[in-house]
Amino acid sequence: MIKKAEENGYEAIITADSVGELAEKLNIPADKLQKTIDDYNSYCDHGQDPDFFKNPDYLHKLTGEGGYLVGKFYSGAYGTVGGVKIDENCQVLDDEDLVIPGLYSAGSDANTIYADSYNFTLPGNTMGFAVNSGRIAGLEAAKFIKK
Repeated sequence: MIKKAEENGYEAIITADSVGELAEKLNIPADKLQKTIDDYNSYCDHGQDPDFFKNPDYLHKLTGEGGYLVGKFYSGAYGTVGGVKIDENCQVLDDEDLVIPGLYSAGSDANTIYADSYNFTLPGNTMGFAVNSGRIAGLEAAKFIKK
């Protein structure tokens, strides 16, 4: 399936044999990508992911053996069309795209993963966004409260 995607020029699948090649294809600094991989592998060594709180049973080191595979994530819309607009920290934005201090949104009402239709072949596929945006909103709200 990966080969077919590459043959068809599907840009959401990226393969590479090295971190340097992957960084170049993703147009990101190789040293930062390597640091991210090193940090993640350290989490695997310690059995704890302090960034995303990943279940330790699913922490598996990235070795590069067999190469690297990346699937790009594209935003769309689901739940509400023209619903709550948020930034990368799940802070709600006003009509001028300015942050409304102390207001956060997560889950389907802030989800823009699906543009015009929900994929019923994979029911529950918005769960990842709901869980992760809830995590981000919670962490950011806690930071806001501590200020």
